[in-house]
Amino acid sequence: MHWANSRILPNINERYQITGFTNLLQDSTSKKLSITDKLTTLPNRRSFEDVLEREIKLSYRHGTAIALAILDVDFFKLYNDTYGHPQGDKALRDVANCIIGCLRRPSDFAFRIGGEEFAIIITEQDAAKAQAFLDRIREEVEALHIPHEKSTISDYVTISIGAYWSAGNQISDKNELYTEADKALYLAKNNRNELVVHNHQSYVKSA
Repeated sequence: MHWANSRILPNINERYQITGFTNLLQDSTSKKLSITDKLTTLPNRRSFEDVLEREIKLSYRHGTAIALAILDVDFFKLYNDTYGHPQGDKALRDVANCIIGCLRRPSDFAFRIGGEEFAIIITEQDAAKAQAFLDRIREEVEALHIPHEKSTISDYVTISIGAYWSAGNQISDKNELYTEADKALYLAKNNRNELVVHNHQSYVKSA
């Protein structure tokens, strides 16, 4: 597969009439691959950093809400040890496809940021809607029914999610947003297969 940028230009004669079109193609495969995770085809960590910084600036400027969620596949090392790395790769692709299938708005973004970790950026949603959206992803992943016999919380592969929701004028630094989401993920991983959302005032759990 190759990626290309396309520009279609009109061909104009001396009477300024369009006589045809010229399609200019520029190979952008190397650029596309540099921001795409090869295993899952999701945007990678590099793309995540760029998009997060951009969306924080937009939220701050327009005063719109933003939420960052970090998703971690539960007991993934045990899964790899039990079923092998090829099957582990397939499980990650299945989880990635499930996440993609749950995205409904062009202003929401999903990434694989390393190993068994994924990230989702949600914009222009209140805290309750963001929480409901993320909890549906958690439920949909378990509903894939990917067997995980070594898991102590389910017969199937599950994920833990930590998220931080903020009104747009309350945060302007991506490191702060990531740190707070990571703290919420730490709490979610205490029980596993759980969502914890920090919304400035409190931590809200769903399981």
